[in-house]
Formats: sequence, structure tokens, C-alpha cells
Amino acid sequence: MKIANIVFWKVLLAILAISSSQFLEMKDKNSIPHKPNNEIDMILFPDIGHLGVIHLGDKKQAFNVILATGNDVTWVRDVKKFNSSEFNVLNCSQSSTCITTTQYDSFVYSAGGAIYGNKTYEKLSLGDLVLQNFSLVLADWDSGEIAGVDGVLGLGTSPKKNLHYPNLLDRLQSSGQIKSKSFSMYFGHQHIFNGEVTGKFIFGDYNPKYASGDFTFLNLTNTVSWTANLNAITLGSEEITTKALPICFDSLTDSIYLPWKIQNEIVEKLNCEWRAYEAPTYECDCNSLSQAPNLTFNFNGTLFSVPPSAYSFSYMVKDSKHCYLSIEEFKQPYPEYQGVLGISFLKNFYSYWNIDNKTIGLAPPSNQGAINSEKILY
Repeated sequence: MKIANIVFWKVLLAILAISSSQFLEMKDKNSIPHKPNNEIDMILFPDIGHLGVIHLGDKKQAFNVILATGNDVTWVRDVKKFNSSEFNVLNCSQSSTCITTTQYDSFVYSAGGAIYGNKTYEKLSLGDLVLQNFSLVLADWDSGEIAGVDGVLGLGTSPKKNLHYPNLLDRLQSSGQIKSKSFSMYFGHQHIFNGEVTGKFIFGDYNPKYASGDFTFLNLTNTVSWTANLNAITLGSEEITTKALPICFDSLTDSIYLPWKIQNEIVEKLNCEWRAYEAPTYECDCNSLSQAPNLTFNFNGTLFSVPPSAYSFSYMVKDSKHCYLSIEEFKQPYPEYQGVLGISFLKNFYSYWNIDNKTIGLAPPSNQGAINSEKILY
């Protein structure tokens, strides 16, 4: 009986220890269940934007690419057509995992710009995640609208009519490497130098250490264009508009795009003036703009506020500082959406995009600090 009691208590203590450790693991927000490593670096180039680092081929060559939530086409530049000192370019003939075809494809972006090239298959590495024979375009021409980048990683959810490629997230999920068709973006908030790693992009999950609070989730009306219903906008305590409109969250777009009437009202309240030189947009007094109120977006009673640094940027021209709005007119409304919240908005949050649940979650980012919105003209 004594031996049986000892065994009983040992078993009970072991069960309690396991249960306790599981409970602690669930409660510890810094415990990371990600296996394998599904994070890639995001690098900020102030004159270009936030780019993700992917690797292609048997030698895992690095490429700095735009992480595009709004389309499903991935492309990189062909060494035969682009200067290898200016870009990271793919030399298919020197990679044992690269197969190029004679099928010639083109893709035109809704915000402007186009690329042309041959359909190609190559090994894609995203952290420790690997896809063999991944479909992409080996671009031999671009319109110049997407300058300074090595390519684009398409994260969209629907195939284009002329590019019937399996979706990236579908392939990662079907291969068992991610549990859900989701990803998260952490932009980072520290002041950095050109070309330094500032953030992380995570496939199939989110990492709690990049959030300083809980996610607030919005239901999406369309996961292809990542659209939610926006009900109102306020600048400080002043209401800008009460007209409801569908608005798209898009990592390919840098600015905030709104219908002209909404944009014009914000411009008037901030006393900004149109400037046609340099980047044609509205110029504002830098001192006044630095003291301007937050801009708040109301989604069915859920509020997200961003500071002036999110809807403006500055240029240093020699010793003179010029401040401009990052709010532009949305000139080509689509049936799915009538405005866009780009990186100017998104960089103020840690965002979690979930296709399976048809939601996008926004949380306050960790290590909050001043966001560097200053660009330098050489």
C-alpha cells in the first residue's frame, strides 16, 4: 500500500507539473510556437520603402523585394537585362534548381507600373520555409514605376487571368509548413540608417513579442483586396466624413489614398497648399504639422488613430526642411474599395492578416518610439 501511494503521488505530481508548464507556456506571451523559423527580415530604404529579404536558388541568393498583399505575382530581375551592380539579379543558368520557360508573361499594377518576362520555376526560401519549383516571372523589362527594388513577392489570394500560378500561402499550407493562410508584419519604430533591418515578416502566424497589447480584429468584406468598411474619419475632434466606404489595406502602397472630397477637407483643415514640383502633393508648414492632431479611422465603432508622422513626410533639401502630406487622392475607385491605407498607416501597428478567418488584426507594436518619416534628397 505504501509503495502504491508513493507511485500515485509521483504520477499525480508529474501530471500537475506537465499541466502547470503548459499553463505557463500559454500565459507567457513571449513563448514562440513557430517551428520551423518562418520569419524574414524587413529592411527600410528611406527612398524606396520597407522591403523583405527572400532567397532563391540552390545557393540561396538574397533578393530585396516588395511584400505585396494586393497581388499574387512574384518576380525578380533577369541578369541578362538588368545591371547586376544596381540590383540583385537572377542568373537562371547558374542555378541547378532554376527552370525557365518560353512562356512570356506580363503584369500591370493598378497603382501604376508593369513588368514583362518569362515564366520561371525556382527554389524559394523564406526563413526555414522552402518551396521547390516555385512559379515566378523572370523579368526582362519593367516600366520604371517600381524602381530600386529587386522584385516583388506576391501574397495575393486570387490568380490573375494571364498568370495561373498557385498562390504562395496555399502552397505553404498544403505542404504542411504553415497552419493557416496568414501572415503578420512588424515594421519597427526605431530611427535607423539606410538599409538596416528594422522589422519582421512572419508567415502563417504572429509573434507576440512584436506587440505591446492585444490585437483588435476587423472583419473583411473581401480577402482578395483586404477590404473593410470604414465609417468615419476624424482629425482630432473634428469629423471629416460620415459617409461609409470600403477601404483596402495594402502593403504595396506607401501613402494613404482617399476620395477627393475627404482629402480636400483634411488639406483645408491643415492649411496645406498644392506643390507641383518634386513629388507633386500638398506642402504644409512643418511647425504646424508637427503639432497637428491624430487622424482617426472609425470601423464600425472600432477606432485606430495615427499621429501626424503617419500622414506626412519631410524632405531635407540642403539645409531646408519641407513637409508634405502622405494623403493622396484616390482617382480610380474600384467596385471592391474606394480608398487605400498603405504603409504610412500600417507601420504604426503590428498587423496580422488571416485569409482563413477573413480578418485583419492591428495591435500596438512593441518598442514604440518616434517613427522616422524623413526622406533625404541627394
